[in-house]
Amino acid sequence: MKIVYAARTFLDYRIPVFRELSMIPGVQLKVIFSSSSTPDNVREKAENELKETFFWLKGEKNIIFGNPSKGLS
Repeated sequence: MKIVYAARTFLDYRIPVFRELSMIPGVQLKVIFSSSSTPDNVREKAENELKETFFWLKGEKNIIFGNPSKGLS
């Protein structure tokens, strides 16, 4: 089974969960996060513990539809 988890931000409390998921036989886990929205210490810890499972987006662009000052309704 392939699992891809993509999110803008990432904090270290998720690392143990991703590590356990990646150890399940037959699971191919890929985790994608923004490098600019994640603290450096969290990025280092994730890279050390999850190695090839992690992918950081660098120089990503945001696309905003509508008026961002009004927020979501």
